[in-house]
Amino acid sequence: MRIVAALFPALLAAQTYDLALNNAHVIDPESGLSAVRHIGIAGGKIAAISRTPLQGKQTLDCAGLTAAPGFIDLHAHGQDEENQILQLQDGVTTALELELGDADVDAWHAARAGKRFLHSGVTVGHVPLRKQIFEDTGDLVPSGPAKDNAASEEQITRIRAGIERGLLRGALGLGFGIQYTPGASRWEILETFRAGARFQAPAFIHIRTMGGQAGPGAKPAAAGAAAGPRLQPRPMP
Repeated sequence: MRIVAALFPALLAAQTYDLALNNAHVIDPESGLSAVRHIGIAGGKIAAISRTPLQGKQTLDCAGLTAAPGFIDLHAHGQDEENQILQLQDGVTTALELELGDADVDAWHAARAGKRFLHSGVTVGHVPLRKQIFEDTGDLVPSGPAKDNAASEEQITRIRAGIERGLLRGALGLGFGIQYTPGASRWEILETFRAGARFQAPAFIHIRTMGGQAGPGAKPAAAGAAAGPRLQPRPMP
């Protein structure tokens, strides 16, 4: 479309679009474009990006405003309608729950079917699986046995099975909040990483520290990375 805009500016200007966004500062990371342009929208899609103003059934003067591809939030715990509205106002069009994730990927998507304003996705999470197995009643993070208790080999096997099941059901990767499960051994974390490595799944991890220095979670995270998954440390929210 940029080629058409360069060759046929008069043709573009003569068309009437559903919506014309004129005088916007357009930023396109893929092409490197960062300049004032005029955008024509037709059928809900970008139909033209022009150097000259465009006509539309509705025309907005966007001088002083930025038009860019929607932002992708990788660390979005807020997944309800209220949070989505605020995210849209910030330019977010994709909100992903990658750090903590969920134990049941199918149920997570079913609960949001037909209610989403944004693109969404979720990892299969070590923390919620631990809560499920230990029957911990904590809300977002564990507050009882899933927080402090060591897992048996049988429980670790169940966590691994939950990870593999979630990845088979479309999880975007593995979610870890090691900070919130001090009872989880390094062996447990390593075994969980190995489950994801079978699928070459990325891992999104809040390491075991609340300060500026790496805590004891850094070693299992490094060991987990060596086990195969691509590691994406998550900063504090």
